[in-house]
Amino acid sequence: MMAQLQQKLLEIIENLINNPISLEFIDPYDDEDYNKVILNKMDLTTIKKKLESNKYINHNEFFKDLDLVWKNCQTYNQKGSIISKQSIYLEQQCKSLQKVIEDDFNLGKKKKRQNQERLPIQQQSFDFRQKNKPSNEASRLKFCHQIKNLEQEQLIKIVNYLAEFQPECLSREEDKLVIDVKKLDSKACEQINLL
Repeated sequence: MMAQLQQKLLEIIENLINNPISLEFIDPYDDEDYNKVILNKMDLTTIKKKLESNKYINHNEFFKDLDLVWKNCQTYNQKGSIISKQSIYLEQQCKSLQKVIEDDFNLGKKKKRQNQERLPIQQQSFDFRQKNKPSNEASRLKFCHQIKNLEQEQLIKIVNYLAEFQPECLSREEDKLVIDVKKLDSKACEQINLL
């Protein structure tokens, strides 16, 4: 594999590992029930080690292992769960990055570019957050105040919205779901007013 390509793949895996939404996918998951359901396990740390030790012959093998991480999650976890939605989001981001890599390194099938304006890969950031307008402090405070008064059904709608559109705002601490309001974009803050 070309050194420049390997460096871009390493950048992708390091950004995934450092992204809070990827927390559940970093290390191998070892659970008796999981081991019965998922026979071909994969995690982000294993992928990084394989990449660093030149185990991948080409980029397709790298993205195939990433895809396995997301598919295993979706197979084992309940459809619609937060972790399943997080894996779907990350899967979509990785598929997009695979296309960018293939295009910029002239890999795979040659496709005619449609009139797309896109930065060259060297200038792209592999940041997996959505690019919406950031929220301001006033809208975040309003969100915090209003969320305390929501009924359970309304709270579930907000959490589902965040899991689908801003999963990086959600994390788990023991048996609690935590919303990092500092990461909320303006659209997410507005959702509470639509209930």
